[in-house]
Amino acid sequence: MAEERNKDGRLTEPELKYLRDNYDKKDHIDLAKDLKRNPKTIEKILKKLIAEDNINGAFKGMISAHDLKSQPFWEQIKRQFTKEELREFEANWNGIIGEQFKEDILYTEKLQLKALLETNILLGRNMAARMKASLDQEKLEARRDELYMIPVEDRNNQWQDQVFNIDAQIKGIVDSAKANTDEQTKLQMTSVKLNDELKGSRKARVEKSTEASLGWTDLLRKLEDEEFRNRATRQSRLLDMASDKVKDELSQLHTYLDGVLDRPILNSDTVLLEEEEDES
Repeated sequence: MAEERNKDGRLTEPELKYLRDNYDKKDHIDLAKDLKRNPKTIEKILKKLIAEDNINGAFKGMISAHDLKSQPFWEQIKRQFTKEELREFEANWNGIIGEQFKEDILYTEKLQLKALLETNILLGRNMAARMKASLDQEKLEARRDELYMIPVEDRNNQWQDQVFNIDAQIKGIVDSAKANTDEQTKLQMTSVKLNDELKGSRKARVEKSTEASLGWTDLLRKLEDEEFRNRATRQSRLLDMASDKVKDELSQLHTYLDGVLDRPILNSDTVLLEEEEDES
């Protein structure tokens, strides 16, 4: 009986799915037999499929780690906002993390972003409330104008009560508008501050990471910057001062648990110091 020939041509979608579902269970030779394909062809395709799956898996893991619904504070956010506000919150969350942070964000920065988005939603609420109050005031003023169109001789106690009630409502709206304006100003200032802090935190972290990865050529170029040199000099002096202070404190005479007074051996300097004291 003649041996059945392997199939030629591109693999079909069902064949590719079979490979994806089984490449971790069988080797490429067995998979080739199952599909009646050339083993070398299957081996080559498997390498590509496995690489793609690894990349997709890593990408999904990265997205999942930053997904708003996977954050510890998601349940708290759900209780605070309406469905429409939650959609706005999630859209801005994904946009800022994807575009501004390029999926590289620390948990502390997520908390800063959460506070910023919460503040912005409260700003939106405040503005919506002010708009509604303004429309309500216009309606009340229009109704009051209609009442004043009534001839004086036809105005009775009911007319006076209506006018008095409308004036009281308008006064309440005006007073509330002043409070809303103050709250709006506070929220705007908070939003700007939070946004600046978030950008500053990100910028400082990136700069620190960049400086840490500088090569010799980059470092020499950075040293041409006088501000960088001064900052590096100050940091070096502070480290030296801190090191000297700690070394001085630790090299003092110490009373141990057994009551013996002695000097700890930190390095050769403390040994020489002890020998000098013995000679004197």
